[in-house]
Amino acid sequence: RGEAGALANLATLAKITGDTIRARELCRRSRELFDQVGNKEGVAWSLNHEADAARWAGDLESARTLLHSALDRFRAAGNDAGIANCLVDLAVISVQTDPDSAERDATAALRLLMATGHSREIARNLETLARIAWQQQLYERVVRLAGAVAAIRRKFGQLELRNPDDVATLQQLITNSQEQTGTRAATLWMEGWSAPLAETVKYALATGRADGLP
Repeated sequence: RGEAGALANLATLAKITGDTIRARELCRRSRELFDQVGNKEGVAWSLNHEADAARWAGDLESARTLLHSALDRFRAAGNDAGIANCLVDLAVISVQTDPDSAERDATAALRLLMATGHSREIARNLETLARIAWQQQLYERVVRLAGAVAAIRRKFGQLELRNPDDVATLQQLITNSQEQTGTRAATLWMEGWSAPLAETVKYALATGRADGLP
């Protein structure tokens, strides 16, 4: 198990340095070792990590296949954190091509994380919902969700390893939405920033097709 975990850590290092081919190879080796010792959740996480490396490389179909395989294993194990992680990863993949599916997956992950007390993990879910809101031209919603994400990341001190392309795209959408909302932008941001987490979640789970939600 120790060697498998070490390989997973090396895979993460390879991914963030841009060597996604090596990252995927290390994930597969890690998965084989977890499988040999009967660690089913380790296998599931290895699949999830390989999917992430595939997505960073732009191989979205492989990423989706790997995520569904990981999701099946997490559900069989009753691992809610793993289930939620796979769902939001699937949402990130689908946000451009199938926003309805992405919204379903992201909100399902959000409900699951809140129900199980994993509130520090919801920032990425909210970012995905903000990207969907931008596609729906709900710019006020984008800015408010962005304010909430910033507050959550600051509160929990998250140093999440994020795809630089994802970060750049999201920042561009936020900037565009701030321009679209004009003088309301600062107020909307602060509404998201200052809202209690439960209120933010309620807002995020409400339908995204009408602004001015409470």
